[in-house]
Amino acid sequence: MIARLLALAAAAGLLLVMVIVATREPQDAAAVSALLLGVGVVAFAAASTIFYYLPRPRPRRRRSGLIALRRGALVGVGVGALGLLRVADALSAVTAAFLVAALAALEALLSARG
Repeated sequence: MIARLLALAAAAGLLLVMVIVATREPQDAAAVSALLLGVGVVAFAAASTIFYYLPRPRPRRRRSGLIALRRGALVGVGVGALGLLRVADALSAVTAAFLVAALAALEALLSARG
């Protein structure tokens, strides 16, 4: 069930990216925003699939789709935020490191909770 939904999300994101690249000008702010949204959706679907099927060293409980979706969402948000920083010409190694560290800290906080 989750694999089909993630495949559908990846296909929708890829379709959005292909349509935007084929039909819009790169100077249009709405086109850049839609492109970043599509790339973020594809990154979310790919990361969620990887986290869902990734074998765990110590299987404490059965495979949880919600944990994979949460981690995939963090990856998708990170990719979208890095792309947005790049478009705004504000991306540097320091800002990227802070963004990745903040998302890693959020995942650690959510993982330790339960």
